[in-house]
Amino acid sequence: MQRTQHYGLAYENMSPDSFQRDLQLTDYRRDVYPIEITARHAIRSGSDLMIGYLYSRTHSNEIFDYSVDDLVISNQSAGPLPWDTPHRIVSRGAFQTSIWKLLLNYFAEYHTGFPFSAVNSRYVVVGVPNGFRYPAYFALNVGAEKRVPFFGKQWAVRFLTFAGGQSRAFTARLRFVGRK
Repeated sequence: MQRTQHYGLAYENMSPDSFQRDLQLTDYRRDVYPIEITARHAIRSGSDLMIGYLYSRTHSNEIFDYSVDDLVISNQSAGPLPWDTPHRIVSRGAFQTSIWKLLLNYFAEYHTGFPFSAVNSRYVVVGVPNGFRYPAYFALNVGAEKRVPFFGKQWAVRFLTFAGGQSRAFTARLRFVGRK
């Protein structure tokens, strides 16, 4: 998948004074969003594995979306867009075990940090716009599910643990799977 946008709308600051805004809507914006690759494999009945890799260099020639809520003072500039994550890997899987017929599952995500701009106390962009990056992100969610028949219907009790962006947590979920 690749997406390229031409003639996108963006505001340009037409004021010669950098501390004053005279915004004009123009159609000079160009965005580029490149490649995504996904692979899925069914290991056996009831078990599968998916892994996806996304190379995402989202660049634009006009990265700032001026608004009343955004107090950044800078002329339009080229650079990475706020959701630019050059490397993103997402994987999920479900595996049926012979131990109590538990279904083990997981979801994992890794991506490089998002770009941001540094501003001084006057909200003037310092350095290269979107030239800094937040740290890389990793999250792993694992779970175990037990399916049980109850009143002629299939129910599943799922126990989940989370790791990564938050403290560890433990959650249980009951869900209706279908008829026997």
